[in-house]
Amino acid sequence: MKILISALVLFFITLSAQAAESDLIGTYGIKEKGQIKEFFKISKEGGNFYLSEKKKNGTWVQEKNSMKPLTRAEFEKLLKHPITGPFDGLSYKSAAFFKVSSDFTEGKFAAKSGYVLLLLGLHELYKI
Repeated sequence: MKILISALVLFFITLSAQAAESDLIGTYGIKEKGQIKEFFKISKEGGNFYLSEKKKNGTWVQEKNSMKPLTRAEFEKLLKHPITGPFDGLSYKSAAFFKVSSDFTEGKFAAKSGYVLLLLGLHELYKI
């Protein structure tokens, strides 16, 4: 019986972690001159997450390698301090993309949208 209960708990933890990462699927923009412009999108294929970048000519180009989940511990290591509140993230090469609470701040940076890109600094993103 203990094995069955342990298996069910593990199943639900895994299920909730996948659901949270799935919340990251979608198209994101960055604010330029007061307008939100499409910047990249996250899709899921075969259990892996992929980043597609929007080019200046309007086409989308998907990266060949999949993104990996970014853990809270990895994110805290990047920031060099613990964070509170909800967190879900993905990383690709030297960039990280994450969803946090709408009151997330880091120094003078604030992300009221709850979506942040870490690439040569922090940038607020908007889910479109």
